[in-house]
Amino acid sequence: MATTTTTASPSLERNLAALGRRNAGLVEAIRTAPPREGLVFSESPDGRTIASLDGRQLCSRRPDDESARLVDSVEVTEHGTFVFFGFGLGYHVERLARRIRDQGLIILFEPDLSLLRSVLEEIDHSEWLETCRIVLVADPAASAELALRLSGLDLYLGLGMEFITHPASRARLDESSAVFSSTLRDHVNTSRTMMMTTLVRSVDTARNLLLNLDHYVGGSGITDLKNAAAGYPAVLVAAGPSLQKNMHLLAQPGVRDRCVIISAQTTLKPLLRAGIRPHFVTALDFHEISKRFYEGLDPDMVRDVTLICEPKVNPVVVDAFPGPVRCCSSSFLDRILGSVARDMGDIPAGATVAHLSLHFARFLGCDPVIMIGQDLGFPDGLYYTSGTAIHDVWAPELNPFNTVEMMEWRRVAAYRPNLYRKEDHQGRLIYSDAQLTTYLQQFEREFMQQEKAGLRVIDATEGGVRKQHTTIMSLREALDAYAQEELPPLRVPDSRTSPDRMRSAEKRLDSVRRDVLGLRDTCRRTMALLKQMLQQQHDQARMKQHFRRIDRYREDVARRTEVFSLLEEINQLGAFKRARADRTKKLMRDLDALEQQRLELERDLENVTWINDAAEEMVTQLTDGAKTLRGEPVSRGRRSHRALLKAAGLEAPSRKRVHTIAALMPVDPERNGLGQPRSIAEPFLGRPVIQATLERLDQSEKLGEIVLIVPQDFDVESLLDRSRLSRTVTIERCQGSPFPPEHASVAVARAWASTCWRHGLGGASAYDEVLAPQLMSEVMHRREIDAAILVAPDWPLIDTSAESGCDAVIERHLEFPEKRPLVFTQHPPGMGPCLVGRTLMDEMTERNRIATIGAQLTLQPHRPKFDIIAHPPCVQIDHRMRHSMIRATFDTAAQRSLLGAAFDDPSGLKSLGAIELVQRIEEIARCRPSSVPLHVIIELTTRRRSHGH
Repeated sequence: MATTTTTASPSLERNLAALGRRNAGLVEAIRTAPPREGLVFSESPDGRTIASLDGRQLCSRRPDDESARLVDSVEVTEHGTFVFFGFGLGYHVERLARRIRDQGLIILFEPDLSLLRSVLEEIDHSEWLETCRIVLVADPAASAELALRLSGLDLYLGLGMEFITHPASRARLDESSAVFSSTLRDHVNTSRTMMMTTLVRSVDTARNLLLNLDHYVGGSGITDLKNAAAGYPAVLVAAGPSLQKNMHLLAQPGVRDRCVIISAQTTLKPLLRAGIRPHFVTALDFHEISKRFYEGLDPDMVRDVTLICEPKVNPVVVDAFPGPVRCCSSSFLDRILGSVARDMGDIPAGATVAHLSLHFARFLGCDPVIMIGQDLGFPDGLYYTSGTAIHDVWAPELNPFNTVEMMEWRRVAAYRPNLYRKEDHQGRLIYSDAQLTTYLQQFEREFMQQEKAGLRVIDATEGGVRKQHTTIMSLREALDAYAQEELPPLRVPDSRTSPDRMRSAEKRLDSVRRDVLGLRDTCRRTMALLKQMLQQQHDQARMKQHFRRIDRYREDVARRTEVFSLLEEINQLGAFKRARADRTKKLMRDLDALEQQRLELERDLENVTWINDAAEEMVTQLTDGAKTLRGEPVSRGRRSHRALLKAAGLEAPSRKRVHTIAALMPVDPERNGLGQPRSIAEPFLGRPVIQATLERLDQSEKLGEIVLIVPQDFDVESLLDRSRLSRTVTIERCQGSPFPPEHASVAVARAWASTCWRHGLGGASAYDEVLAPQLMSEVMHRREIDAAILVAPDWPLIDTSAESGCDAVIERHLEFPEKRPLVFTQHPPGMGPCLVGRTLMDEMTERNRIATIGAQLTLQPHRPKFDIIAHPPCVQIDHRMRHSMIRATFDTAAQRSLLGAAFDDPSGLKSLGAIELVQRIEEIARCRPSSVPLHVIIELTTRRRSHGH
C-alpha cells in the first residue's frame, strides 16, 4: 500500500512543471501545501493506483471504466471548453484530455490543494498535462483572478461549454461548486459578449477608423501627455445614479486646479450644467447614436475640455465635438499608414468609456484614481444620473402618466432575464445586469493588476456594486486626502494640420488599395479553382495540377502578408469560423483521405470567399478614407448593406424580388385618431388637407402607390386633385369606419399624450392613431404590398426625405426586410413615418392590448427587451426634431389654427426641411399658448428640459 510523503517527489515536480505558466500562482501553492490527511492509496485489480479519502473511495475500483462512463459521451466537436468539478485521482480528466489534446480548454475546479499535492506526488500525469490546455481553479469566488487566467482563450469559451462532475467529489465540493459555477458563468457571459461584439462589429470598427483618418493623420495624439500629471489624483466621472450625491463637490473653487477630472461622454452635459468643466472627456462608442452626447454644445464651454477618443469611435462624434480633440494610437491605422504613421500614444483598449478613462488616467501618471458615478448596478431602481442625454431624448415622451422614474424602471426591467443579485458598497442587496457585470469584471481585473503594481483605486461612488481591489471612501474624504497640490499645466492640443502629411497619407492609402485589389483578384482565381477541385476530386491527375496552381496562389498571398493581416481585422468572424473548422477537422480522426481532403477544400473555399468579400469592403473603405484626407464629403453616419455583411462573414439578406412599399391612409370622415371630429376637407394652404398630405407624400422617391381606405358612402374623390400627383392613388372601400371598435381606447390613451410620439396610456404611440390593422392587413394581402407607411389624411407635414423621412425608413427596412418588419423615427406626431411589414400587420389583427405599434416600441416589464430606439429599426434624426415637444398634425381646431398661422405660403412649404418645419411651429406655439399643453409651453419658452410632471 502506498502512503503520502512530506517531501516533494519527482512525480510532483514533473506534474507541477507540466501545469505551466498559466497556473503559476497555484503551482507554488500546491508545492507548499501540506499532504492531505486521511488520504490512503492502494492498487486496483487492474494495477491502477486508487485511493480513499476519510474512508470514502475517490474513484471506482475500475477507474478506467468509470472514466469512460463520465466523458466518452461528451461531444468534443460541439464544445470547446470542458469544466471538471473535482480532480479525484485525475483519470477522468486524463481520458478527455487525450481525446482533445490541444484542441480545447479544460477548466478544473479543485479547492483542496493538499489533496492535489498528494495525488500529484503519487500519480504522474505530466505527459497529458503538457499536451492539453488546462486552467486550474481553487478559489471559487476569485472572479478577477479567473478572468486574468482565462485571458486569450475566448475562442474556446465561445465554442460552448460542457460540465462534468466527479461523482466522488460532489458532496465535498457542494457549496463551493455553486459559487464557482456563478463566478464562471459571469465570466463566460462577459467573454462571449465581448467576443461576439468584436467579431460582428469588426467591419464597422474598420470603417470608423478609416473615416477618422483626417483627425488621426492631421490632429494630435496623446504622447505629449505621458505622465503629465504623475502623482496627482484623477477623478473619473461616470453616469450612474449615485453621481447626484457628490458631483457638486467638483464645482467647489479650486478643485479643478488640484485634480484631473475625466468625464465619460454620458456625463459631459450634466457636468457642464453644474458649472464643472472636466479637463478631458472620453469617447469610443461605435454607434452614431453617441452623437447625442455632444448635441447643442457651446464651443466656449469646452474650449479647454479635450476629447480623448479611440479612433474607432463613430466619426459623427469627433465631428460633433466643438472643442479640441486628441486620438489614441491604432495599430490598424498605423499598419495602413506605414512610414507616415506617428507615435500617437498607446493605451489599452477598454470595453467602455469608463475603462478608457481609467487607462488614460494611468497614462497621465495619475495616482490615486478616484471613481464617482460608477454604480455598475441599479440603486433605487434607477439606471442613469439626472440630466444625462437619454433624459433629453425621453423628454418629449413624458406626460402625466409617464414619468422619468417610470422610464428608468422600465430600462432596468428590460434586463430582467439577465439581472444578477450583487452586494453594494454597504453590504446591501443591489441588482446588476449581464452587461454591467461584464464591465465590472474587466474593472476588477484592471484593479487587481494595478493594486499589485502599487497603484491605488478609490471607489468614491457612494453607491452601486462593491468592487474588489478598491478602497471605499466618500468623495469629500478622497479630495481632502489627495487633492491638495495644484496641477501642472495640461496642454491643449494644436488644431492646425499638416497638408504634407495628409498628402503622404493619401499616397500610402492608394498603394495599400492596389495591394488589396491584387489580393482580391488572387482570391477570385482561387475560388474558381477550388470549385473545380471539388467537382474533379476523384481525378487525381487533375488534382495534382490543381494543387500546383493553388501553391502558386498561396505564394502570391504570402507576398502580401501585410495586406492579408489588415483584411483579418475586417474579417474577424471569418477567421473565427476558419479556426473552428480547423479544430473540427483535427478532432475527426476516423475520416478516410478523400473525406479529409473534401473537408479541407470546402473549408478553404469558404475561407477564400470571406477574404474576397473583406477585400471588396476594404477597397470601399480605403477609397472613403482617402476622401476624408482630401476634405471631400463622405457619409459618416451608419452604413449597413450586403457588402458590409459579407465582409464580416455574415449571411447577407437575399432579395428574391423587388419589395412593394405603399402608403396606407385610413380615412374616417367622422373622427380622427384622437377620437375628435375630423374634417379632412378643411383647407390647408388653399386646398383640402388630405390633398396637401398626398402632395407631401408624393415627394418621396422610394414610395410606391398610395392607398386610401375609405367608407363606402364617403365621397373622397371630390377632395382630390390627381393632376397634382405623380403617383397612383388607389381607393379601397370599406363598410363603416376603417378603424375597429377598440380604436376608441387608443383615442383615450393618446388624449393625455398628444405631443408624445410614444408612451401614451398603455404605451399607445402616435402611429396607433392611424392603425387600422384588420383592413390594412386585408389590403396588403390583396394588393401584394410587402410593407406600408402609415399616414393619417391630416398629416400634411409628414417627412419624406432620404435623411430622416419616408425614404430613409424604407431604405432601412430593405436592408433586412424579414428582420425589420417595423421601422420608425422619433419625429413629433404627424411628421414621423412608420413602416409596418405585412407579417407584423397580420399580428396586429389579434385583438389584445399588445397588438399595437406602441407595444412594439415600449419597454414592457412583462416582456423584457432592449429599448428599440438605440437599434437599427429606429432611424436617427436631428436632435432638434427629436427633442421637439410639438404636435405637427392638422386634426383639431387648435392644431389647425397653429399650423395655419405657421404656414401661409403654399409655394414656400416645399422648400422647408423637417427641421425648419419644426422650428416654425415652435416659434408660433410660443406666441399661441392655447394651442399646446402647459408642459410644452414651458419647454418651448425656456428651452430647458423638465424631467417630471
